[in-house]
Amino acid sequence: MAQRDIHFYATLAIAKAAGYSDEDAKLLAWANMETDYTLQVKAWNCFWSNLGLYYHFLPSDPKDLICRPNSELSERIIKPLYLKPRYSSPVGLCSCGIALHGLQDTYSHQNWIGKFSRHNVLPAWSKERLTLNIIPPYGHSPMLKIPDVANATWYDPRSGETIVNLGRTYKAIEATAQVLGGCDFTRVWSIFQNEPDYDKRKKALRDLAGMSDLSFASIRAEMWKRHKVPFMQAAKAQAKIVKEYLDGD
Repeated sequence: MAQRDIHFYATLAIAKAAGYSDEDAKLLAWANMETDYTLQVKAWNCFWSNLGLYYHFLPSDPKDLICRPNSELSERIIKPLYLKPRYSSPVGLCSCGIALHGLQDTYSHQNWIGKFSRHNVLPAWSKERLTLNIIPPYGHSPMLKIPDVANATWYDPRSGETIVNLGRTYKAIEATAQVLGGCDFTRVWSIFQNEPDYDKRKKALRDLAGMSDLSFASIRAEMWKRHKVPFMQAAKAQAKIVKEYLDGD
């Protein structure tokens, strides 16, 4: 999962730039962020749950299950969302929010698998660097939250590459704007470029969206009460798409 600055606040600001009403933009952004809570793998189900594959690490290949951007599965999930009438209902907005969550995560989670896998194991020695890690290899857990931090730079000992997350952040923001109507996202991107502080970045995005007092934490309970049914309907529909893809349909 990317963090709230992308999943909630950037999505909110981009939706507003695309012409969504305050209420529709809020619902869409909430559904995006709620995916990291209601549809998230927990310690008690991580060994058998496919929630990671369904919503957070969309596989680019049903054989290797590795999450990569611009995959066939992403296209299958996103393509129906270009049909604007779907957005007019709570289910349509929740579908869009959940789909955007997975789309944004294909950039921050690329080259990880949303299950326990040897692919996620960090080698002990890479390019003369020692990596000590005893965290179970589920998703990007061995690297903790670093792959999700929008402006972090980190070293991936599996590939020997230094990853600059801002480049991935730009692509995630660009892809979000394309799904929401091809709107101008330069002011959103400028905030990520120029504001290194996480909390100040969230505030700047709230201000840009014209909802300076809004926070995900303050609306979560109310939104869940009002929109639980359409949210779960949308989640079920996306899970079906992913299952069919993994089964070769």
